[in-house]
Amino acid sequence: MGCLKLMTWCRKIEKGKMGMDGCGRLMSFDLNQEPECDRDTCSEESGGSIGGHEDEEADELVGAIGVDDVMKLTFDTEEEAGEFYNLYAKLSGFGIRKSNAKRDEDGISRFRKWVCCCEGYRNEKWFNYEDRKREAKAITRTGCGACFRVKYDTESVKYVVTRFIMEHNHPLASEASVQHLRSHRKVSDAEYAQAKSLKLVGARICQIMKHFVIKAGGYSNVGFCIKDLYNRMDEERRKDIFNGDAEGALGFLAAKKDADDMFFYKYHVDNEGRLARLFWADSKSRVDFSVFGDVLVFDTTYKTNKYRKPLVVLAGVNNHLNSTIFGCALLSDERIETYEWVLSTFVEAMKGRKPVAVMTDGTVQCEER
Repeated sequence: MGCLKLMTWCRKIEKGKMGMDGCGRLMSFDLNQEPECDRDTCSEESGGSIGGHEDEEADELVGAIGVDDVMKLTFDTEEEAGEFYNLYAKLSGFGIRKSNAKRDEDGISRFRKWVCCCEGYRNEKWFNYEDRKREAKAITRTGCGACFRVKYDTESVKYVVTRFIMEHNHPLASEASVQHLRSHRKVSDAEYAQAKSLKLVGARICQIMKHFVIKAGGYSNVGFCIKDLYNRMDEERRKDIFNGDAEGALGFLAAKKDADDMFFYKYHVDNEGRLARLFWADSKSRVDFSVFGDVLVFDTTYKTNKYRKPLVVLAGVNNHLNSTIFGCALLSDERIETYEWVLSTFVEAMKGRKPVAVMTDGTVQCEER
């Protein structure tokens, strides 16, 4: 009974960190407001507590849990079992990681084992690494035997606990520091939704992180660091790109080609079928180059778009001394052969005409070309 109460209590704590007011609306904040306390002060004053008397209740629940109680538990899914053990680990003062598992031909997990983050030992080859360029990380593996294992039971169609070892051979983390262990640092979906909304209105990641610090009452109560927030935002950005941005861009350019016979675009994919190079020029750009194309300015901007890829702008000057765009290219890398592809494609788009002079921004690859 204590295990089920522990799971219910933990879910309540997690929901309380979503940053909603009593009506379920996002809390307002001032991006320029400083956190009420710094990292050290918060740790000293609150001891890393996130729930006051609720922390004491959780400590009592964890202390009351025994091996026999856990061995009686059943879970509907592998994820639910992992969630329970991770929450138990957080309240106990250690981190976890996945160990061995087995799946059948249908992809159903037959068993899964989680271990303490201090399980095992560092490989001997890393102690004798000769070509070391930076100092080795601190040793954290102590051969701890604490673990949690579940097995899929075909009769009950549930995951039953087959092994649970509570003993550790190392000191456990304090309440203030346990949240910094890797398995407990996580940007939740609700927190990501807030961060994404703030990002869309122009807030920077550091400002968004400050918002979470103010909302939680200090760095020790946030539950993740700014690097985790950067990683989550970048992960979701790459998912968006993978899920159709390339196809959408090519579809848009194809539609432009249908509406404008002089519109030109060309792309190149890599060995894995991913879009690697994209060039386009509309009818006005091609006409302008035929008249003002004696001098070509080859300008590359670096990582200023959401894809963090080089954008090449091929430009010139018209008879009014105003800048005019001859073409653009979005690239995946800055190799010499990539720039060769851009220039050869540009000449193809301009029906073989070449500029008299080319000005670059000093890029080594461009100069070599």
